[in-house]
Amino acid sequence: MTRKLPWGFLLWFTHLTILPGCQHIPYFGSTAEESPETICIHEQKRVDTTKSHLISTADAREGHNQTVAKSPEGAAQQTGPSSIQPFRLAPEADGPKKRHDGVTGIIALEPGQDPATPKNVGVNIQVPPPQIAAQKKSEYEPIVMALQRMLEGRHQDAIKFLSAYDNDKQELLLRLLPPLATIVKKRVDDLSTQEVTVLIGQYQATIDDLRPRSELIVSRMCYCEEVRGYAWYRALPDNHTFLTGTESRIGELVQLYVELKNIASEPTKEGEFLTKLRCSLELVDSTGKQVWSKSFDGNETTLRRSARLNDFYSRYGFYVPAVPAGTYQLTLRIADETNPQKRRVAQKSLDFRVTPVANQPPLR
Repeated sequence: MTRKLPWGFLLWFTHLTILPGCQHIPYFGSTAEESPETICIHEQKRVDTTKSHLISTADAREGHNQTVAKSPEGAAQQTGPSSIQPFRLAPEADGPKKRHDGVTGIIALEPGQDPATPKNVGVNIQVPPPQIAAQKKSEYEPIVMALQRMLEGRHQDAIKFLSAYDNDKQELLLRLLPPLATIVKKRVDDLSTQEVTVLIGQYQATIDDLRPRSELIVSRMCYCEEVRGYAWYRALPDNHTFLTGTESRIGELVQLYVELKNIASEPTKEGEFLTKLRCSLELVDSTGKQVWSKSFDGNETTLRRSARLNDFYSRYGFYVPAVPAGTYQLTLRIADETNPQKRRVAQKSLDFRVTPVANQPPLR
């Protein structure tokens, strides 16, 4: 009878553990005076303790794996059954681990911190106050804000943004922004002829303002047999040789055709457009020594027109001076002095071949 009691007791305990709702049976060590509420509190503490053990053990295993992977000796991790460690729940001296409020699952590493011991940090998402948002918007260039206002049809507001620039730049931007806004709103193929005409006029006015600030260029220069007008001439061959002059006769007539780009053409009080040029020619020999030069009268190179000059040409004529036969370098220099404060100079050179007159010895 004495030997059967333990087996019967164990069999009775086993049936109790598999019965549904056995979690409500008081665990051993509880007293009969404990209320059901107290028993539930003990059960909740036991569950929290188990979770804490699981978290601490998993963190320890993860830290151990990372330490082995980073070992300087390069030792390989163990694999196979021998590397599997038994899972045990170790009691903590300080009681169950509790999660603090505001701690998230995000892991961050501080400078110099070992990755094996990650630190849990919280995420604090803040919405920027309205003044910071307004400050970010003001970081755009005023030209961007002005263009946006023009696209919205608020032209007066656009002008206020452009006031951040100097007067010259404001005038230039006021010519560029309206056509740009038109192009943004419509496809180029959908623009009417009137809209295209306005675009051309606005861009042409912008070019007229920028042209005096650009480089003065001699775009075309050649010797001609005849010159009738702009791009209307008969050019001589590149190897043409001119007859030199002598003491008894003048040399051959040279007609130099020149096209000039980016000249200034300023309006006057009389309603005309004025262009002032200063032109000169220079002839040097093969050693670079000047053997002849000519400056043209300023009255001849001062142009008054009823409209602004966009394309300019001129014919500069002279007779071959009395120089020995040979090959020289002819250089044309043109200075645009329409605006004395923005004087610009351009030059271009051509080979100039001279031959003596028949039955006349070369000049020495």
